Amino acid sequence: SGEEEPQAGCGPTMETATIVVSMCAEKGRAPEALRWLRYMQAAKGEPSDELLTSVVDTCVAAGMVAEGAHILRWMRDQGHDLNHSTVSTLIHSCTQAGRADDAVGWLNILRAEGKDVDTATYSGVVNACAKMDRADEALAWLQVMRSEGKAPTMVTYNTVINAFAQIGRADEALVWLKTMRKEGMETDTITYSSVINACAQAGRPDEAVYLLEAMLHEGKEANTI
Repeated sequence: SGEEEPQAGCGPTMETATIVVSMCAEKGRAPEALRWLRYMQAAKGEPSDELLTSVVDTCVAAGMVAEGAHILRWMRDQGHDLNHSTVSTLIHSCTQAGRADDAVGWLNILRAEGKDVDTATYSGVVNACAKMDRADEALAWLQVMRSEGKAPTMVTYNTVINAFAQIGRADEALVWLKTMRKEGMETDTITYSSVINACAQAGRPDEAVYLLEAMLHEGKEANTI
């Protein structure tokens, strides 16, 4: 915005600053909420967990993921309680922004604190890792989900299968397609096509043809291979 940061010692009281931060956060005015929160911190004010969380939520909603993460790290360093929902939302935003390392870091924090991690949060991290060609890491998180009794969706399995297929690791892609079929999970054309392509590119035509026939037998339409 180009506005100077308000200076501690020559501005409003902490009570007034709290009201301003709260109002800005409520209206979705993230930069202003952040400016006045920094004023409070510089003036040695003690913003509440609720106020801090509201600014994090506003920053994340405005696409200011790094700023939201910075506040959460400060909260954690200062011994504040982290709102589970807010951290989960931040993880989701990190995955959407392709910030896989940040998403994994915050997921590890939730797990270390014994928080329950939902399927959507795990799936987002799997997807973020897969998009960065980190297939082994995506698979590791898929396996964590399974070990904790979280049911990965077909889309999550497809993400892992495709991640291996894209880097030419047909064996791993095939293993997880077989796992899905063995465990009675739903598959679709995308599931099969990823593995068929991987087998074809690896010079394994017999397996590619077998999978194509299996896909057609299950009533799934073939796309362009």
